Amino acid sequence: MVNELIQRPTAARLASTYKKAINDMERAFESINEAKKTLKSAYGDTTSFFPFEFNQWKLDKIKKEITRSCWKRKITMLELPSFMTSKRLDKLWNEIDNDKTPEITEQSITDFCNNVYAGLNGIFDELMDEAYRWLHPYRDKFKTNKKFETGEKVIINGSVITVKIAENTYITYISAYAEKKIQTLDTVFHLLDGKKVVKYPGNALTIIKQAIQDKKWQCSSKYFNFKWYKKGTLHIQFKRLDLLKEFNKRAGKNRLKSQDEDF
Repeated sequence: MVNELIQRPTAARLASTYKKAINDMERAFESINEAKKTLKSAYGDTTSFFPFEFNQWKLDKIKKEITRSCWKRKITMLELPSFMTSKRLDKLWNEIDNDKTPEITEQSITDFCNNVYAGLNGIFDELMDEAYRWLHPYRDKFKTNKKFETGEKVIINGSVITVKIAENTYITYISAYAEKKIQTLDTVFHLLDGKKVVKYPGNALTIIKQAIQDKKWQCSSKYFNFKWYKKGTLHIQFKRLDLLKEFNKRAGKNRLKSQDEDF
């Protein structure tokens, strides 16, 4: 199922490019070290002008950094952050940062894509659950919010950060936590509608960021109307009630509803 994510020729090209770059860098290290030896033999250590030692330890360190960077870029190219829950994505980044990913080869890229594909079966349910939980912050007592289902309007506290930098001058932005949740929510509703996940610049998060940059306090995307306030609240209104109904049916199926409890 590799071709669902990446074609073998592409995997081969990425692997060969990586290998060539590593080989070129190793040769560069060798050339610099030879130059250092040549200068030292004639002029002594005082002629050294290199900022650091070009030894094997430094070479290995740089190679690891390149490997991490290439794996992260590959994940971004596959648009996996749009399909993964925060928990899954954090785990993946952590594995890369701790050098738990293999050397980049055609086979390792292919195996990685196969493993990702195999794990996609339950990812939609995970995404819906993550979005559902975000839309039901039990500690907030806003009347619009419902405990056991998502209403047409929802208020999320602490999603917008506004900082005063000068007299009558403020900087407003969406928190990193809320950014991921907005992306997840947008992904879920596109998939519920049978659509492909929308890319930049048409996705909800980018539309919000552009509106903030334009000094606006509200905007609209394909499935949502958004408003935000300096006090930190983000108001979400659902435009497609049919999709909202399906979302509640599927995401809230394991949650008991009680008439006696009002959120």
